Amino acid sequence: MSNFTPLPEINDLARNLWMNHVSLVGKDHDLAELYAEDRNNVLDAKMLFQTSQIAKLVKDVDLMDTSIREAIVIAFAKDLGVDWVQDTFGYDLNGFI
Repeated sequence: MSNFTPLPEINDLARNLWMNHVSLVGKDHDLAELYAEDRNNVLDAKMLFQTSQIAKLVKDVDLMDTSIREAIVIAFAKDLGVDWVQDTFGYDLNGFI
C-alpha cells in the first residue's frame, strides 16, 4: 500500500539539505557529505512513510542524530499535524508548531 499524501515540508527539507551539500562541494568535503547524509535520511523517512512502514520509520528516525531527527519530526508535524507526530513518534509539539 502506498501513501501519496503531499509532504511539502519534507520535500523542502530534502531540497535545502541538497542545496547546502552542493554549495559545499569542493570547499568542505566533510560538511558536504554530512548534508548529503542528512538528505538521504529525509528521503528514506519519506519513502518509509509513503510505503506505510511506520514502525520502521519511527525506529530509523529514533536512531538518527539529534538535529536531523528534530528537523524530520518538525517537518512531519507541519505536513501531517502535531497529533500525528504525537501518536506516531511520541513527541508533543503542541504550541511549538
